[in-house]
Amino acid sequence: MRFIPICLLLLLSAKDLSAQDSIKVRYVAWYNPVKRNTIVNGVNMGLMAIPWKPAKTLIVNGITLELQPIGALATMYSLGTTVIPTVGWRKQKEGEHGSIYFTHVNDNWPANETIRTHLRGINISPGFMSEISATGLTINLLTSVITENRGLTITGFDNTSHKFSGVMISGFKNKATIGHGVQIAVFNNCREGKLVQIGLFNRIGNRVLPFVNMSL
Repeated sequence: MRFIPICLLLLLSAKDLSAQDSIKVRYVAWYNPVKRNTIVNGVNMGLMAIPWKPAKTLIVNGITLELQPIGALATMYSLGTTVIPTVGWRKQKEGEHGSIYFTHVNDNWPANETIRTHLRGINISPGFMSEISATGLTINLLTSVITENRGLTITGFDNTSHKFSGVMISGFKNKATIGHGVQIAVFNNCREGKLVQIGLFNRIGNRVLPFVNMSL
């Protein structure tokens, strides 16, 4: 008889794990952040477009709107560190675990398989800052610090991403580790890739040129 409660407990635990790993599909509109693995086909709006524990995945096919209160703080930080990350890349030290949002360490970005938020369509925010892959048209009022950009990204102040393919336009700074496409800003910085840069200060790898720089 004592095995019956144990079996019931195991069944309940398995049910909870299954519920966490399953994906709920929402249509027309839904809020963010989400507490369950979610696919939104429509409009996703709220504070931050991220999955909240125990959820691991948020996929939006449509329009994403978020308030993102951290954007203004990130802009002030970016203003103070514009010259340093543009001049060169700091290698991550052994045993160092810095925040991907603020260290600008190229080796410290999450792997693609760990990206938790996938936005496909039109994405609008004061500043996207998370492990995000954005595809389509992304508009940020202030700052964008995400893992991957695909398509057209327009940001008022600072565009920072690990990988981009398409066009990055910023009122002040673009920075990427791997790039394919075009960067347009006052300061443009990309470690490697096939791209064209248009701005006052342009860097691809170790080559620095004013006005126009390219690697094809």
